[in-house]
Amino acid sequence: MFVSGIIWTNRSFDRETQDHYEFYVTASNKADSTGTATVAVRILDDNDEPPRFTQRQYVFDVAENQPTGSTVGHVAAVDGDLAPNDRHSYYVEAAGDDGRATSLFGVDEQTGRVFTHQPLDRERTAEVRLMLTVRDKDVPTLRDTASVVVRVGDDNDEPPVFRFPTSLLNDTASVSAGVPVGGRVARVTAVDGDSGHNAALRYSITSGNEHRLFDVDPLTGWIVANGSLAPYAMETFRLVVTAEDAGTSSRSSSSTLFVVVGDGTRPSAGVDGRSAGVVAQLLQMPLSGTRLVIVVALLLALCVVVVAVCVTVCVYCLQRRHKLHSDTLRGTTHSLRHSKVRPTQRYATLIRDSTVSCLAQVVIHYFVELP
Repeated sequence: MFVSGIIWTNRSFDRETQDHYEFYVTASNKADSTGTATVAVRILDDNDEPPRFTQRQYVFDVAENQPTGSTVGHVAAVDGDLAPNDRHSYYVEAAGDDGRATSLFGVDEQTGRVFTHQPLDRERTAEVRLMLTVRDKDVPTLRDTASVVVRVGDDNDEPPVFRFPTSLLNDTASVSAGVPVGGRVARVTAVDGDSGHNAALRYSITSGNEHRLFDVDPLTGWIVANGSLAPYAMETFRLVVTAEDAGTSSRSSSSTLFVVVGDGTRPSAGVDGRSAGVVAQLLQMPLSGTRLVIVVALLLALCVVVVAVCVTVCVYCLQRRHKLHSDTLRGTTHSLRHSKVRPTQRYATLIRDSTVSCLAQVVIHYFVELP
């Protein structure tokens, strides 16, 4: 018979499953007198429940070029414990990502707000994956993790870039004067680093087409003859072509295309969009400042080569007709060696006398003997 009145348990309890129990206790004596009482048991909380994210993966969209501190999204976690065991904090997990995610994103420890550490560039990083951790504040620490995918939306921040025409050596197309109306002259091409409508380009000729001899397909970039080019044989046209994207705040860029009209006897070199040769450009195209510098440089280089060849030929002929006798040079060297002049001065004098002698013989040969 139990006489202590102690109540004990037959198993462990889970407060998160049931936190309150009620039952009756009966007491009796030898005279069969009884009494009852109601017993209420309240289960106390222990920090045995880890905080758990409401989702295993979060997907957020954010536009590029947003200022530092811009909100990307919010994450949330729940803890089945009671206060203060339900307190927890959020962190960006740096392990395994070489600091890349932590350099781009942060999370508010208390609210779970995910924000940017710096403006994002979609052209460099279109999507970022990071891992978030939530931890409670008790010891030992209980935790949970969730993955976050941040998709960077496009902003129309990249201008079109021409691939043809582009530069001095790739900005010219040749076409026959006999090309029919509608015949292809050259194809201009450009690329845009943006996406969607921000990368959809339309082409136009914005300058140099005063006679309306050319037209361009706005979608493909093909430049075609819009009239007869026969009256303009051996002429060069300077067309400014423009590529503009279809973004809300559209961006555009321009480039210059030189169209060289042939005399009709040679096939066109511009139908496939390739540039003409360097010599053709320099001889047929108008001289801009850059081209003038290159032409002058080429002429100077040619002059240097011609002078070098002439000097070499003259020296060779002079050596054959007026060889210095070896004894003369040996005697000159011997006399200088026994003089009181220093060795360096002797060699300098020898070189100087020899040079003067050679120059004098050249002058005598070409200006006195030859006439």
